[in-house]
This record gives sequence, structure tokens and C-alpha cells, in this order.
Amino acid sequence: MKNPQAGFIKFILKIIFLFIVICIGAYFYFHNKPAVSDIKDIINKTVTPAVTKLTTCQDFGAFSNFILKNIEKPDSQKEIEMNKYVISSFLWKRNADEPNVAYPIIRGIEASYNYVDDAQIKSEVQNSATTLIKILGAEAKALGFSTDELNTHAPEFFPYGGVVAPDYIQMFKYRAIFGYRKGTDLYSIVIKSDISHQAPPDGSVTVACGIAPEKYDSFYNSLNLKTDKTVANRFDDDYVAISDISPDDSIYALLGSTNHIKIADYYTFVVGIGRKISSDSYPIKCKVLGAQSVGKGMRCTN
Repeated sequence: MKNPQAGFIKFILKIIFLFIVICIGAYFYFHNKPAVSDIKDIINKTVTPAVTKLTTCQDFGAFSNFILKNIEKPDSQKEIEMNKYVISSFLWKRNADEPNVAYPIIRGIEASYNYVDDAQIKSEVQNSATTLIKILGAEAKALGFSTDELNTHAPEFFPYGGVVAPDYIQMFKYRAIFGYRKGTDLYSIVIKSDISHQAPPDGSVTVACGIAPEKYDSFYNSLNLKTDKTVANRFDDDYVAISDISPDDSIYALLGSTNHIKIADYYTFVVGIGRKISSDSYPIKCKVLGAQSVGKGMRCTN
């Protein structure tokens, strides 16, 4: 015959055991759960990039396809991919008092003219620009874009020097630039050719889309940038560009035209304040980087 009292005691022991397990579990949860800041970091590192890709540059495909269909047939065509060492970027003018700055490309494509002679490249690039000047505005408007006047420039020639022989084309750079906005999206179309008797001729039509990340603008603001009003070719000869950022966002590498930066400048950047720590090499020397308490994991050289 079973003892009722023994059964009751076993039941009570099970309840006590279950209570202890729950208490232990609660203790470990509340002492090891991620802080709110940790959760935000997790979201920023995992969700934000995917959301950015889904919610920005949605009209890039339609716009770039329209451009590629209406320019002279290129010799080659490729998507602009992220570079392991240098941030793939496009130049953008924030205001008239600053040089161009660079923002990372989210989506981009480049059509190139580089397997023909000087005269043909000159013709192909200029014909492409002439065609786009006539039709691009209407297409951009249909897509809901607005023209950004600071980032739109009519075709310009910048000669390298005089004609070296009667049958040679004068050496020059040719640039035509179109800038558009849609919401936070920035679209840059650059048509250019470089004709020089020192190197093979080169021409391209580049379509790029991106946004102006807050941390980029904050860093550029800390530099108190001033445009060089003596420069004729504002696109090639008056710019600065973030080329690399340390994994912890604390050190920024800056390239630029020679009137602003000779080789490369490196800055520590914390709470909106930039402090130059190197300007003698690119990449930064490891011993200089090692002297900082931040920037671990950034590419450097011995």
C-alpha cells in the first residue's frame, strides 16, 4: 500500500526544485542580457546595411539603363564593386565654399572607351555627352529626380599643352557632369576623356548612386574645408576623399587633390573632433597607428 504522505513530500520537492531552476535562469538572464547600446550596435551592424541596400538607389537600374542605351557603344562595361582597401566613392559638392568631398558608392556602373585612337575616343565621349544633355533632364524628372546645380557642369576642356604636331589632337581633359537628388539618394553622372601623348587615350561614362552618411559629413565638417578658387578643373583638382576608416570608426584616412593633401592624411576622429596624426605615408605606418589607443585592425605598413 502506498504512503500518501510520501507522495505529498515528493510533490513539494518537485515544486521547490522547479522554483530554484527558475530563479537561477532569471539570475543569469538579467545579469548577462545585452545592454540597449549593445542591441543598437547589433542592429546597426546586421540590419542597417541590408535595409540601406533595399531602401536606397531604387531607381538606379532604370536610370543607368536609360543612360547606357543612349550613349555611344562602349568597349567595355562593369559594375563598380567595393574595394577591399580603398572605399569606392563619387565626388559631390556640398556647398560653393568647399572643395568636392567623396561619398561611398552604393550602386555604380562604368562604361569605358579605351581600345581605339584619340580621335575616336574624343568623338564617342563628346557625342555621348551631347546626347545626354538633350534627353537626360526629362528622364530624371520622370523618375522624380531634381537637378543639383552645384553638381551639374556643362562640358569643359582642360588642355595639357599645345598641339605637338599638325596631325595630332591637342592634349586635353574633357569633363561633363550631371548631379541629381531624390530624397536622400544622390546620383552622379560623369562623362570624361583624357587625351595625352604620354599615355593611351581613355574615356568613360560613370553612373553612381549613394547617400551622404552622417559620419562622413561630421568628419568633413571637422576639417573646416575651403575651396581653391584658383583651380580651373574643379572636379579633378579640388577635392578630398575619405579612403579608409578603421573598424571602430575612430581613425579616418583622407586622400585628395595635391592642393589639399600631398600623399594622405590620417586623423583620429572622436565625438566630432578630428586630429591629424600622420601625413607622411599611405597606408599609415604601423608604429604611428600602434601609438594610438584606437584604430585597431586598420591597414598599415611597416
